[in-house]
Amino acid sequence: VNVFSMGVGTNIGLAELQSMASSPDNVYALKSFSQIADVINSVSARACDAPAIVTAGSQTDAFLGEYRIQYFRPACGILPGTRLRLSTTVSSGNVFVYVSLSSNYPGPFDYDYAVQ
Repeated sequence: VNVFSMGVGTNIGLAELQSMASSPDNVYALKSFSQIADVINSVSARACDAPAIVTAGSQTDAFLGEYRIQYFRPACGILPGTRLRLSTTVSSGNVFVYVSLSSNYPGPFDYDYAVQ
């Protein structure tokens, strides 16, 4: 789940907004409601392309339709020597898994590890 927080006005609790958002990039502090239209496109683009956050020791399920892409990222940085276990269940079609240590959006042209 990717959470966005937005504060409007002059008395915004920035620390509270940051604690609610899933990423510092998902925090918006606006001086007035008239600025909302200015950030709608940014929020929409980030919400559609934002990687789902996975937490160590927990299971994350994603059910994708045909020709869909899903990105995941860890809740915190990857520590040296950390291992990730990935399992997929394919009901139909093909699954391609691309892993990158440097890119938030790995794919067929930008990855460190691939499983096809």
